[in-house]
Parts: sequence; C-alpha cells; structure tokens
Amino acid sequence: MNTKQLILEKTLKLMIEKQNSLISIREISTAIGIATGGIYHHFSNKEEIYNEITEKYYMDYYRFDIDELRQIKGNACNINS
Repeated sequence: MNTKQLILEKTLKLMIEKQNSLISIREISTAIGIATGGIYHHFSNKEEIYNEITEKYYMDYYRFDIDELRQIKGNACNINS
C-alpha cells in the first residue's frame, strides 16, 4: 500500500472513531507514523484529504452497477409483456 492510500485509510478510520471530521494533520501523521511534511507531500491541506475520501469511499458506496440496473429494467419489461 502506498503512502497516499495509507493516509486516506487512516484518516477515514480516525473520522469513524471520532465520529466527526475534526481531525488535525498532526493526528493523521501520528496515526501513520510519518512527519506532517509527508502528508503535505501528497495533499495540500486537510480539505483535499476529505474530498478524496468522499470521492473514493462514499461515492463507491452509493454507485449503482449499471448492468444490474439494465437487468432489472429488462426483467420489468418482460413481466409487463
């Protein structure tokens, strides 16, 4: 696992544990065991980390499988025929 992925996963874990998103860069770096500069190498700020977590994890959770939707639609059409 690369450092950027580790930052995202540890930040998400901290967010879940603390039940909010008020986590400092220092907390993230301590949880990972790297200097804060290591985080800034991959992300400009905390907001950028949160945005990527939102895109990567939450959007995947809500994404529908297009093939499944087509199959459901096809089955509905066959029932009505």
